[in-house]
Amino acid sequence: MKLHDETVSVLKNFAAINKNILIRPGNVIRTVSPSKTVMGKAVVQDEFPTDVCLYELNRFLNTLGLFNNPDIEFKDTHLTIQSGPSSIRYSYANPELLVVAKDKDLEVSDYFDTIHLTSEVLMALDRARKTLALEEVSIESDGENLYVKAIDASGTTDDEFALQLGKADRKFKAVIKSENLELMPSSYDVSISSRGITYWKGSNVEYWIVLVANKSEFE
Repeated sequence: MKLHDETVSVLKNFAAINKNILIRPGNVIRTVSPSKTVMGKAVVQDEFPTDVCLYELNRFLNTLGLFNNPDIEFKDTHLTIQSGPSSIRYSYANPELLVVAKDKDLEVSDYFDTIHLTSEVLMALDRARKTLALEEVSIESDGENLYVKAIDASGTTDDEFALQLGKADRKFKAVIKSENLELMPSSYDVSISSRGITYWKGSNVEYWIVLVANKSEFE
């Protein structure tokens, strides 16, 4: 089996959420952060034949990078990476040592609004928050206008980046830690719940991201 580039990109992204992963049989890959504040799900082109339990996902990806277009054979206790005369036996980890995502979606039924964020908007937001070293991102409305912002909700600085998205008739402020927004490049439909959760739906990847409770406000 050869992994598609898209699958490798998903794994690289998920490694930023959790350093370890359990990939279950099929074409759905899931991850959850150790703090349980971010859960990710991706549907990929590859079908995994067995449980693949990796303690250091980046170590596996770096090992994969030693080869040019390698074949991977999945066994019960290990996998084999091979290209030409070179091969590596890579052992699976004990799943009890990992923080493993549940094999089901997070069910939230009371999302009160869904906002479309283009990839261009998210790239601008990402550049701004990193340039200004701002630790939170806010999707908010003053009751008339809808914004996405990079902010410091702790009040240490008044610096902020704001981008107006359109109109909104409900006043709210949904704050997310910037460190939880390491997303795959894509446009997303973002659903917001006053129960403190956001759902990000991309083309082939989804994220559930917890809000910062004491900084988010809903009316």
